[in-house]
Amino acid sequence: MPEIQSTPGLFKDITPAWNHKNLASIASITKSSLFMVHIRDASPAMPVTYTNTHPFTYKNFSCIHNGHVNDFKVIKRDIMRMLSDEIYDQVLWNTDSEHFFALFLEFYKNSSTTDELQKISECMHDAITKISELFKKHALSWEYMFNVVISDWQRVVASRYHSKWVQGINSLYYKKNLESILVVSEPLDDSTDWVEVGEDSILTIDEDNKIENKKFSL
Repeated sequence: MPEIQSTPGLFKDITPAWNHKNLASIASITKSSLFMVHIRDASPAMPVTYTNTHPFTYKNFSCIHNGHVNDFKVIKRDIMRMLSDEIYDQVLWNTDSEHFFALFLEFYKNSSTTDELQKISECMHDAITKISELFKKHALSWEYMFNVVISDWQRVVASRYHSKWVQGINSLYYKKNLESILVVSEPLDDSTDWVEVGEDSILTIDEDNKIENKKFSL
């Protein structure tokens, strides 16, 4: 909560959440206006380590990613060359997700856009576009998927984007009621209130909980 500290609180572990007694205890006494939760398998061939575990954070930003970038090792060096020392030093390990977040942060740092929600949305779009350009540069197979959520604690931007050759596209839904908004990979219950985010879209939620769902185009 901003009145307690200016950066997000962070809890992550390689232990499955459903079997983590400390997490259950901490959750029962934790209060916040915004939570980001990431529970999923590790990417193939990636070591299961604390540093590879989501969320990734930097200052007031948090990022989670449900997806993959095939042949990431081919474009990794290109991404690292684009990073300033400040952002480069924040990359602790070797996942496609963390490097994507670093690329987003670099675009954000250099952006002149004054509207914060628009700025976050534009920089997420720019980071995904740059990945696409690197795939073209190296003549790689078009297989990447970016179901990404980035928040600055007051606003939330989520993407559902994939290259055209991806099979088995990850879903994204949201649900709004009087007191809260949920953005999830799959509906949590059988309610008919869940709204599916279309393919190739960016979902934005401002500080007043206004939702916009826009088509994404490269």
